[in-house]
Amino acid sequence: MTITILIIAFGCLALFLLFYAAHRRRADISQYDSLSSRLEPVPVDALLNLIDPAQRDYLKRSLPGPDFARLQRLRNRAIFRYIRTIHKNAGILMRCAHAAAHSERPEIAQAGQELLDLALFTRTQSMFCLASLAWSFVFPANASNLLPAVSKYVTATARSTSLAALLAR
Repeated sequence: MTITILIIAFGCLALFLLFYAAHRRRADISQYDSLSSRLEPVPVDALLNLIDPAQRDYLKRSLPGPDFARLQRLRNRAIFRYIRTIHKNAGILMRCAHAAAHSERPEIAQAGQELLDLALFTRTQSMFCLASLAWSFVFPANASNLLPAVSKYVTATARSTSLAALLAR
């Protein structure tokens, strides 16, 4: 009986998700400015400072164990917020890029496809980073492999700016 209820519940959930995906409003290129204005700023320099292994090693040498663990948890929370914002921004960039990739102008379509690839990579990497950071809340270790997501995010935002300049012409 319980298995039947679970199967029905998962089936209803799958049906709902399909309905949502089918009727979700697509972004069109005329909405590019309104979508890109929803990007939240990420202080990349501060984030790079937080993930710097040399700084972490210095703090580990300078502080007693419990103080370092507490400080590292605080640092990981800040990193988590930054990466969550990057994840959200990458989703917005994907919608912008998808709209641009279907443009009739070939230079915009190519720039949109490049931005879509970067934003998709950034979103995937940030998802893995968020999982790693969630684990670091329990065990305050340095979150590794954050640099690829951050560097691709910086590249994606630069491409977004150049795509906006193309659209303005």
